[in-house]
Amino acid sequence: MPNLLILIKQEEIPFSESEIKNVWWLIEGMVYPKIGTLVAPIQMQHKKYITTSKSIEFEVFLDDNITLSSQKVVGPKIDAPQVAIEGFYTKYINNGGRVTKDEENGVYVFIKEASTKTAEEIAPLVTESVLDAISRKWKETLDLIINGNNLPWCRPIHSISAFIDGKPIGHKFAFNSLKESPQLANIDTMKAINDEINRIEKEYKITCVSRQSVEELAWLYPVPQFCLSVIPHKYLTLPKEILKLTIAKNQRYIMFERGGNIVENILIVGKKHNKTIEEGHIKTLKARLDDAVYYLEKDIKAFKIDSISPTLEKITFHQGYGSVAKRVQEMNIIAQKLFPNDDTLKQAIAMCKNDLTSNIVQSFTELQGYCGGFYLKKLGISDEVSTAVGEHYKPLNPNDDVPSTITGAKLSLIDKLQKVNSLAEIGEIPTSSRDPFAIRRDILSIIRVCVEHKIENIFTHTIHEKLQNFVQERVKLYLKDFKKLNEIDAKHTLEEFKKHCNFGKLG
Repeated sequence: MPNLLILIKQEEIPFSESEIKNVWWLIEGMVYPKIGTLVAPIQMQHKKYITTSKSIEFEVFLDDNITLSSQKVVGPKIDAPQVAIEGFYTKYINNGGRVTKDEENGVYVFIKEASTKTAEEIAPLVTESVLDAISRKWKETLDLIINGNNLPWCRPIHSISAFIDGKPIGHKFAFNSLKESPQLANIDTMKAINDEINRIEKEYKITCVSRQSVEELAWLYPVPQFCLSVIPHKYLTLPKEILKLTIAKNQRYIMFERGGNIVENILIVGKKHNKTIEEGHIKTLKARLDDAVYYLEKDIKAFKIDSISPTLEKITFHQGYGSVAKRVQEMNIIAQKLFPNDDTLKQAIAMCKNDLTSNIVQSFTELQGYCGGFYLKKLGISDEVSTAVGEHYKPLNPNDDVPSTITGAKLSLIDKLQKVNSLAEIGEIPTSSRDPFAIRRDILSIIRVCVEHKIENIFTHTIHEKLQNFVQERVKLYLKDFKKLNEIDAKHTLEEFKKHCNFGKLG
């Protein structure tokens, strides 16, 4: 029997017990799913329904061949208003049958003959039927419009896919990500949200730090309602990036700062607001922030300083290469070649990956590096070392800043050089269409740090021979996009750059 799998990826918000029961009861009772205007006798007793914080999976076995019974739908009278007749035609004309006059009874009718469909032919219709049925069980819904079709749901959806025996199938609710959904954020809605943010900034003399959420909020709430609330002051002592990740990214609340410090005011954008709803928002946010406080305190007590954490031996960087601990050891070798006898750099290298063992970073990978620097500063390590560790992943993209200190720049270079060299050694070389480990991005970052911190001869005996062509390509791209070396033409500028950065083979 062919297997149909429906997979919905959604926002990571725990289900309530009542939500799960509602949908379970629905699926358990779904023996004959409604297929458009028909009810098809589809074999659905082998059902499996799984919910997690991030996904819903619905699996069912279908008959190889499915018989759709004949159908007759009585429509408006022959002398009915034209708009009623046209509406009847519009509703049924694309359902595979025909609309005709029943002169004897004086009405229009839709007639569709019985037919037999394969499981593959019927699977898209079953998928749409299941999604439509589930969507109508949610108490609080988002008005999602997908491919012009309304699909009420209980939380933001990132993707909806369906597969018949492992083969992807199309259906009217299919899309791959939140950004790919055909419904774009309404310009007027975005303006309304931005106007409210501007009003708050002016009235309270604070500055918004999360306007990047506006487009998504406008997509989620076409008619937004606003609630200006506050978070307890005690949480404002948490690191700024953790606050931004928890409040702005995860909860999608608009945040503000004054003088570089996060303030207690938050703007909640939603479908509707009242005192009970606001209290629910703050209760959820406090729970997340309490978790952050707990894990931070736990991490700081266990954080390893002055040496490589033994736990890094158990964290694999790449199956073909080995552990993160091996990476750190090789970073020391590169550092000794490039910057011999730099004890401050050596100390930073020893601790730069230790935060990968922390609870916070294991939950929020975006905070790696940043949390390491925060922990080290809290534990009394010098600003030079803690800042270097906190910034050593920079720059993460062409618009990101390079590390602010020379020790941070050196650490960033060594980290990226070791990474790209080790990947090249095991055959992970970028192709024209594939660069899963972002080697090209790292090479461009190396070039930027070299140029902006005036570090010379960094490529001599340090870049793998398999990557030299990629280095030269990135140099040309850097010159084209940034042109920070001088104002002379690109060819001459490349020659000047080569004087500072020799492209030698790996020594």
